[in-house]
Amino acid sequence: MSEESHIGLGHWRFNEPNPIVGYTVGIEFKKPLTPPTLRRISGLHGQLKRELPRRSEQQAVTIQMGGSPQMPAHAELSGVVFDRLKPDGNPQQALSVSQAVATYMTSDYTRWAEFWPVADRLLRAVGDIVLAETAVRAVLLMANNRFEWAGTPGNIDVASLLKKDPRYVAQHVLDCTGPCHSFHGYVVQNRSPPREANR
Repeated sequence: MSEESHIGLGHWRFNEPNPIVGYTVGIEFKKPLTPPTLRRISGLHGQLKRELPRRSEQQAVTIQMGGSPQMPAHAELSGVVFDRLKPDGNPQQALSVSQAVATYMTSDYTRWAEFWPVADRLLRAVGDIVLAETAVRAVLLMANNRFEWAGTPGNIDVASLLKKDPRYVAQHVLDCTGPCHSFHGYVVQNRSPPREANR
């Protein structure tokens, strides 16, 4: 860690080039995808395996309860993950598709100009198949940041890391001097999403 913010008895550190340790974008579907659609998406592996060499198909088991005659339990495809792992076994990047949502994530985020073209291309490949069955209901965007306090554990200066009047963080966090968290998310409704001129 090289970037530092020096504060009194300690300072904040994060890995270069920025504190983002995970970035995810995705699309949420209006209705659940059927197993045949998921099977078509799984078939994309041939064109994705150079970038995302591993494919993991997820099965859902359906068991009929009661009634007669009893139908045997059967498994159906309920999701697929295409990914690349780091040497330690953790995901480096992954394209995950379930019945409800498709997401692309990377744990090696550097900057948007490098991340978005890859995410856009992979989600379009999935979206081209999905849109034959259902519409997209929402677009998802999530970023995970990691800062480490180098100093006395009981004197963590959270206020030095954030703006004085943070819009997306609970005000109480600024008074904390020990481990704390503040989770926040929001939804923006848009009746007519902007369309790309070249699409």
